[in-house]
Amino acid sequence: MKGESHAKDLHLSVMIKGTIIGALIGVTVTLLLVLVCVYAVVKMQTIPYGAIAPMVIVTATVGAFMGGYCSGRISRQKGLLSGAVSGLLVFLCMLAAGTLSGGMLGTMTLLRLLLPVTAGALGGIAAVNKRQRRK
Repeated sequence: MKGESHAKDLHLSVMIKGTIIGALIGVTVTLLLVLVCVYAVVKMQTIPYGAIAPMVIVTATVGAFMGGYCSGRISRQKGLLSGAVSGLLVFLCMLAAGTLSGGMLGTMTLLRLLLPVTAGALGGIAAVNKRQRRK
């Protein structure tokens, strides 16, 4: 029927909109957390070189979770998928920024992919399963 096709298109467009907005929020949260970490490093003046990579991974994971959560809240359906795609978009933005600044792909790239995608998916699941407020 025509009505079913229109409803599926509407749900798909809401899901795509939610995923893109969630990814933008995830990138923004990640950027803000990176700025906080940079400020802390500047204030401390000395930091072990090995502590930088975990800080980047944690900020990306938290940002991807927030992006997945927002994506799930907007789309209100398929939180696992919309959150995972949102986390993937956060990872791709970080990968692009890292490669443009002269970074290289290595073994940590897989971990940097898995954690944001998983965190985004968990955020999407948490958002979809959150109960709506009754007015």
